[in-house]
Amino acid sequence: MENLTFEFNGIHLVFGIDDKSRLLLLHCSAAPYLGADAYYKDFQTAEFRAAEVQISGGHINYGHGTKNLGTSEGAAARYRSHRIENRAGGKALVFTLYTENVEIELHYRFYDGLPVMKSYTIVKNVGATKLNLEYVSSFLLYGIGKTAQGECGSAYGNLRILTSYNSSYRENQWRLHTLDELGFVPSAPYSTTCHKAGTFNTGSWSTKQHLPKGILVNSATGENMYWHIEANGSWNCEIGDYQGCLYIALSGPDQTENQWIHTLAPGGTFTSVAAVTAYGFGDYTDMFAFVADYTRRVRRPHVDYERLPIIFNPYMHNAGEYPTEEQTLTDINGTADLDIDYFCIDAGWHDDKEDYWKAIGNWRESKLRFPHGLAPLFDRLRARGVRPGLWLELEMMGYFNPCLLYTSPSPRDQRGSR
Repeated sequence: MENLTFEFNGIHLVFGIDDKSRLLLLHCSAAPYLGADAYYKDFQTAEFRAAEVQISGGHINYGHGTKNLGTSEGAAARYRSHRIENRAGGKALVFTLYTENVEIELHYRFYDGLPVMKSYTIVKNVGATKLNLEYVSSFLLYGIGKTAQGECGSAYGNLRILTSYNSSYRENQWRLHTLDELGFVPSAPYSTTCHKAGTFNTGSWSTKQHLPKGILVNSATGENMYWHIEANGSWNCEIGDYQGCLYIALSGPDQTENQWIHTLAPGGTFTSVAAVTAYGFGDYTDMFAFVADYTRRVRRPHVDYERLPIIFNPYMHNAGEYPTEEQTLTDINGTADLDIDYFCIDAGWHDDKEDYWKAIGNWRESKLRFPHGLAPLFDRLRARGVRPGLWLELEMMGYFNPCLLYTSPSPRDQRGSR
């Protein structure tokens, strides 16, 4: 096997190209690589591929539950080339793989002075007919939690998984789990079970149960790996076992968890969501400082980052989902001495009923709640030099929205044709 070794800002990466020309990701860590013999048995790295891509109708060569391993194009992909590109503030490592159906580009982006890496995958249809994507990994790494004290099976006791549970009124609840608490037991070196753990989301409410982030803590070596997925919709983090070794797979939506399919016409391309990972030793909370620095570097320029406006929103204070003209006037008067830049009227301003979700999407002020409309309130705010704001949730439309046209089926339609 030919090894390709890289080091960017303290991140050590080792890729292997085996005798079948498959690209394997053998190592990605803050710690240097000590060689496969230090961690694994001779057969365990055989399927440590760097990417998984599944197309509809393609063979999946692992019958192990709902894991996204052994995908059709992941198994068939062969190495073509790689390159290092100079980017503003850093570098990028790009691998090109190919199958009969697709070309796959793996992008690993690095930032000067930061142990942070952004990964994403581009899939191109090189065939003559359209195909349907069912899964595309953004980042895939085998051997998490390994040590140089023999077999990677020791990772079952070494690895701790820090997960952020998140929900309305119960946000940012971080918990540190052992693998035993998540239902894992050490497996024989040749075994691959159906069990997987991790977190995922379906739909546009991307943080309704978990934040798309976490940290892997190796209690034996002191290594930490932070991860997050840059997605405002469906996303997946999958942690499981293969041949007695542990892996993590980060992605956007897939067919199994989210009923997601993306059609690619001949010549068409698809770019996965990005996965960001950070690497270090010691206190795992240091990872948040690295990622905060990364976020400040990559966010688009905006005047608000310099001006840092102060926004007052009465939702969490007193109005809740039932703002009224009287309540809003009370809040406007009550904040007269506060140095605020924006005053935002939140949910429910557009509906006469108690359950505003049923009419959501009808973005006209409620004449019951605001008999004089919103204009006089906005004028009063602007006279004070405060900008008015309104809560909108544009991706949803309620069943009783008057803008939603619905025609009941006729009796004949209900009976059906004969």
